[in-house]
Amino acid sequence: MSYKTPFSTGVFHFKEHAFIAYFHPFVNFLPIPHRFAINSPLLRIRAIASAQPRYALCVTRYANPTMAKKVKTLIKVQIIGGKATPAPPLGPVLGQHGMNIAEFCTKVNAETQDRAGEVVPVVITLYEDRSYDFITKTAPAASLLMKAAGVKKGSGKPLTEKIGKVTKSQIREIAEKKLPDLNTANIESAMKQIGGTARNMGIEVI
Repeated sequence: MSYKTPFSTGVFHFKEHAFIAYFHPFVNFLPIPHRFAINSPLLRIRAIASAQPRYALCVTRYANPTMAKKVKTLIKVQIIGGKATPAPPLGPVLGQHGMNIAEFCTKVNAETQDRAGEVVPVVITLYEDRSYDFITKTAPAASLLMKAAGVKKGSGKPLTEKIGKVTKSQIREIAEKKLPDLNTANIESAMKQIGGTARNMGIEVI
């Protein structure tokens, strides 16, 4: 799509779905650079901004009743980036819903090959005709914190037994990575959430 004017609009496609994009002048952020997160099953895209000018890019699914599918269920799973297999625990979870497990593994591995070794949450929207869409989310905060602190698990007694340390700059880095999946667009608020998770795990913030 074109970004020629502040009010330019256009239609683009993502995972076989059509979306409308337009600029809105009454929001105080501009997503450049921006990250998109789809909220299934409505498939609305949220723009997370990192700059402060006058216009916001708004994106929503293109309304076309003839293309509508009936959602059967949402399935939430976790995989290791680029290494999903039909073996347990993933295979049985998908198999009970009649999904093509091998096909899903091929698709999700292709999308997460640049996140090898990372825990990747995946949300699958399964339709009545057994077709599906899926989105990948950022790694769980606990996983990112353990990696930053160099530990394999959290403390069983976080108030008295500390297992590791992370710096404020590491907290900020994790907060920036998690921002698309948090209920805030403010980096300071995101850092407080990540810091709270760290303390609950017995990880000190220095």
